[in-house]
Amino acid sequence: RGGPLLDGRPICCVDAGDILTIMHDNAGNRARIEAKTREILSSPAVPILLGGDDSVVSPFLAGFADHGPVWILQIDAHIDWRDEVHGERYGYSSPMRRASEMAHVAGMVQVGLRSVGSARLA
Repeated sequence: RGGPLLDGRPICCVDAGDILTIMHDNAGNRARIEAKTREILSSPAVPILLGGDDSVVSPFLAGFADHGPVWILQIDAHIDWRDEVHGERYGYSSPMRRASEMAHVAGMVQVGLRSVGSARLA
């Protein structure tokens, strides 16, 4: 309890609701996720991402660009380090690689990995 994160204030968790996503509007979905993350960060709150598919991680982390440096704790069985899958660079099996390319990401800790299979080239 206490410290710079909580600073002696009471702990409160709020569900900020769902973000509208539109099938096949990948760029628009990413923009909406990043905008919501930035909105939450502009208030006295800390957004936390739990779950979701691989397409939500990159825009969520992009929302922290003005709040870095940040560290990532990924709890997953997969390394998620592929460059792209079927031409998509911001989805399946690539979010940690995209995170590693963000200037405001200082580092990451990956816990629970069972193999590095998703690091393969193709």
